[in-house]
Amino acid sequence: MRRVVLGALVTVSVLSAAACGGSSRAILYAGITPGTSGHRIYISDATARAHGTADLARWKASLRADVRRAPEKRFHNLPPRDFLARFHSAAARYGFTITSVRFYKPRQLAPYVRVETTHYLRLARAMATIEQAINPHGGRSDLKGWSYEGFYFQADDERGIPFIITSTLTRGQVAGSQWARSEQLYPFSHG
Repeated sequence: MRRVVLGALVTVSVLSAAACGGSSRAILYAGITPGTSGHRIYISDATARAHGTADLARWKASLRADVRRAPEKRFHNLPPRDFLARFHSAAARYGFTITSVRFYKPRQLAPYVRVETTHYLRLARAMATIEQAINPHGGRSDLKGWSYEGFYFQADDERGIPFIITSTLTRGQVAGSQWARSEQLYPFSHG
């Protein structure tokens, strides 16, 4: 009897771990727990899609507004050819498909990139490395040393629904944000 119970417990544990793995769709529906309430919020496909649309609109509006701030500030943009070469290299290494690249130009370049993958957790864990390759940041302070006056990265699942969004605005006051469909998918530490 003891072996049967232990065997069942191991089987359930293995199945649970597999269901929450980085390529399992279950991770997309695991939810987030904002603040200290302990209350979990589950993010539906429709909510994720709406958030992606609204967040991109806010970022673009902020880029336009920031043009009037610090017009003398210059950024060391990578040439688009170098940016694309690095981005394609990251795509091959981390198993994602590049679905869109656009260079907005409020004053200088502000890349918008969108990717698609089924390797959700793998991409989340590689985000810092990927962003450093395509949006190099020099210096010790987040307040300066950025390559672009704005940067937007959206990762979609295989159905085109966002599961990670990161963005920065660095002309004038520096601001950055990140959003994910579940706690495990946040690419950077958050509180």
